[in-house]
Amino acid sequence: MKKTIVVLFFFLLTGLGLRAAAGGGAKIKLDPESKKFYQTARLIMSREETKIFNLLPDIESRKEFIADFWAKRDPNPDTEANEFKTEFESRVEYATKRYKGEGRPGWNTDRGRIHIYMGPPDKFEEFVTHGDSTIRGPILWWIYYDYQLGIEFVDERGTGEYKIREYDGNFFDAIDILKLGAYVANKDVFLKKIVNFDLTYDRAAGELVVALPSKLINFKENDEGKFQIDLRFKFYLYEGA
Repeated sequence: MKKTIVVLFFFLLTGLGLRAAAGGGAKIKLDPESKKFYQTARLIMSREETKIFNLLPDIESRKEFIADFWAKRDPNPDTEANEFKTEFESRVEYATKRYKGEGRPGWNTDRGRIHIYMGPPDKFEEFVTHGDSTIRGPILWWIYYDYQLGIEFVDERGTGEYKIREYDGNFFDAIDILKLGAYVANKDVFLKKIVNFDLTYDRAAGELVVALPSKLINFKENDEGKFQIDLRFKFYLYEGA
């Protein structure tokens, strides 16, 4: 059963973290529907969401989690369609077909995963001949202007299997934002800010403690000359087995 606690303030932190309310435990064997969801959705799950999902005890609680998972990423909750979910599934389908043949499902290759996160690159460069003697096959660069990011893929053995070798830009910041659903709603993703914080839950006391790094927070001076920040949080707490 899920318990939802909502603490309302004025400002919403984009980088919302999740922690399981229940303690640790063995992974639960997934039913076919949950397994199908988890196979690709884990690419955009936070570490905490992954932990929670694998501890949920029954089909009903997992169905509830799945509904919440997509709802949190819906850029237009007032409409019937979930544009993020539709775009995600479309990208998975494309990557599965386009990048097959590397010894694993196309969606689970390096190029497939980047396509799922970011879509097709704004600029594509391929160097069939190059001066790098350690690489037998081509070198590719995918450039994303909106994310201020370039990613290099190399076919090290000349077998058609491309792996990420390096990147230029804020790679992990972009991935964290895209996991939350930003790529449909807002092209200028760096207007949003990811803030990692620690959340502890005292079951006996019924208390939540949130610890934020103060150096990442912009405080404002109020009418009394004091510095303050107004926050809004929404917590999803799931009871495990």
